[in-house]
Amino acid sequence: PDWKALIQEIGNRQIREKLLHFFETSASYSPEALIEHYVYTFDFGKKTNMYVTYFNSGEQRERGIELLHLKNTYEQSGFLPTEKELPDYLPLMLEFAAAAEIEAARSVFEKYLSNV
Repeated sequence: PDWKALIQEIGNRQIREKLLHFFETSASYSPEALIEHYVYTFDFGKKTNMYVTYFNSGEQRERGIELLHLKNTYEQSGFLPTEKELPDYLPLMLEFAAAAEIEAARSVFEKYLSNV
């Protein structure tokens, strides 16, 4: 797809400008450099990883309970998450938000918004 053209169609000026800036900046890097930067930022950063319950519980037992509650919330809303990823993985949470009723998504994000 023509990403630049799609971004130009976004009505919200702030969002459109930020996405265009990201798109133009990332175009100056090789795919390998982008992957390396992504891994360094999100896989190794304790404050920037993509697993939102990690901020509350780290690797402690309580995190497992939070993950189970999150998975149950998804399933009660009719969303069947992949078994390949933990339920607190931010892209998976966003996928849930796109598919779920607004109140179900709101309850999840209100709980974890400070971690995002």
